[in-house]
Amino acid sequence: MRKIQAVDQMLGLPTPVSISIWWNAGSILGFLLMFQIVSGLFLS
Repeated sequence: MRKIQAVDQMLGLPTPVSISIWWNAGSILGFLLMFQIVSGLFLS
């Protein structure tokens, strides 16, 4: 029960929407970078 309250408090923090957009873009770019590295190792 305490863990759920702590998570609710963390999610309730006021953060700008742009952080979410940059976080999503960075996650996608990181995934593409890892895919490129793995496929490059596989092809070589």
